[in-house]
This record gives sequence, C-alpha cells and structure tokens, in this order.
Amino acid sequence: MHQFSLPDLGEGLHEAEIVAWALPAGSAMQRGETVLSVETAKAIVDIPAPLSGRLIAQLAAQGAVVAVGTPLFSYQEQEAIGPTAPQDGGSVVGELPQGPQKLGDSPPEIGLSEALPEGYSLLRGMARHMAQQMSRAQQQVAQVTLFDHVHLRRRKHLLARTLLALRQACQEQGHLNAWYHAHPAALRLHSEVRVGLAIATSAGLLVPVLDVHDDDDREILETRIHALRERAEQRQLSPAELTGATISLSNFGSLGGRYGTPMVMPPQVAILGIGRLEKIARHDYELPLSLSFDHRACTGAQAAAFLGSLIEALTH
Repeated sequence: MHQFSLPDLGEGLHEAEIVAWALPAGSAMQRGETVLSVETAKAIVDIPAPLSGRLIAQLAAQGAVVAVGTPLFSYQEQEAIGPTAPQDGGSVVGELPQGPQKLGDSPPEIGLSEALPEGYSLLRGMARHMAQQMSRAQQQVAQVTLFDHVHLRRRKHLLARTLLALRQACQEQGHLNAWYHAHPAALRLHSEVRVGLAIATSAGLLVPVLDVHDDDDREILETRIHALRERAEQRQLSPAELTGATISLSNFGSLGGRYGTPMVMPPQVAILGIGRLEKIARHDYELPLSLSFDHRACTGAQAAAFLGSLIEALTH
C-alpha cells in the first residue's frame, strides 16, 4: 500500500485547502483520474491518481488546510490488488476534526473553530490568503502614499491608457519598478514591466500579472484585461499567471472612492491606485491617483518624479 502526499505546487505555494473528494474510499481509480480538488491561494487544482488501482483511505478531511508533503490518501496499485487484498480500507475522514485545520502534527489538534470566540468564523481560501498577505505587507514594508490627480480630456480606454502610462513612468523612473530584498538591503531593478492587476472576484481578491509593452494597442490591451478578468472570476488562472509582478495597479475607483492607501506587496516596492473618475466639465475629467511606495527602496523625491512622469504620460 502506498501514500500520496500533497505535491509541491510551485510558485511559492506551501499549503492548500481540501475542496472536495471526487472518489470515495474503496473505489477503483484510473491513472490521471481526479481523486480530489484542492484550493491554493491562487487557483483550484485537481489532484490526479498517480497510478491505476484502488483508493484505500482518505487521509485529509474536506475543509482541511494541509501543508506540502502531508499525506492525502492511501492506495494500492492495480497489480497488487488480488482476491485477498482489502477491497475497502474505509475513510478515516470521520475520525478527523472537522473544519479548516493544519494536518501533519501528531496527534491532530482539535478543530480550530472550537477555539474561536462566539460569533466568529474562520477565513478560508482566498480570504485567508489575503489576510495573511496583508499582515505580511504591513509588517515588512515602510509604506508611504502620495496623492495627486490628473485632468483628462476623454475617458475612453482609461485603464489601458493608465497601464501604458505606468509603463512609461517605469521606464523613466525605474526605482519603483523593482523588488526589494531586506537582509541584506538590496534592490533589483526590472527592465520589463509586469503589472499585478488587482481584480475583485466573487470569491475574493486575485492579482494576475499583465505584461505591458510599448507597442500595445489600447483596444487590444482592454480586450486582454477583459479576458483576464473573466478567467480570474472562473478561477482558471495558473499559478504562473499570478506571480512575478514588478509593480501593481488597483482600480478601486471602479467600485468607489477617490483616494486610498493601497498596500505594497513585497518584494514589490510600489502600487498605483486610481480612484473614481469625476466629470468636471463637458469634455474634462479628473482622475485621482494614489501612489504607495516602500520608503526603504526609494526616496520621496523619486516617488514624486515617478508620479509626475505618470501624469505627463496620461495627458498625451
């Protein structure tokens, strides 16, 4: 009998939540057939059977949060199944604490929900990941935010125009298109501009990465953004599409609000927030801008110059 453990899912992912079991204990399984689905901070992933044979036992409950390397299920290879081999090893799920939990310790801890104050419920999936990321950002970044606005003569293709202006500012003021390393203090400047585009989905916040190039057409760029949003909503983005951003953009103004203090996510050193577009004359609009940056990685003067370059690019 063999055990199958949660594999390394790559892209810095260290844990996953059991979403659903596709096969019950004791059932036959074919190589490549989905045995269970897990949710990482970035996507829902189907775990296939490594070999054809029989699923003996589920070793993790639905809703459990398991670390990479934790056993998920036990199974027998097809060649090992004979008349005297166990046909149903039973599921051990009923013996495990219910609700999201960490597995792999012995003995298992009680369900985390039992330790919560009355009226609280555990954050799960993307909401849990966002909480963890925001805590990390608050603890690790010396964040400062600059505010300004820009007058525009038209509103068509606003997000695509902002992305292209962001690219131009990155080319002119490269200290904000960078990653910061704390110990020892070091800065990695990027020549390419890979924008982490914050997208609010029904399941929570996702930040897929969009490569922006000088020769990108505005309409084509808007089409790419729309397709990215649809795939984010359907949880069809791969882990690779959710990592590697060199700078981020939050269009919170599409939901409400003029100014904000968007959080810089390390190792990035800057994020631009665009607020609610206001019509101030027949053909004149005002776009609020909020630029948060890590003061360890760049000076206030460098951030102000970046914002100036961005405004200049947006007005042309």
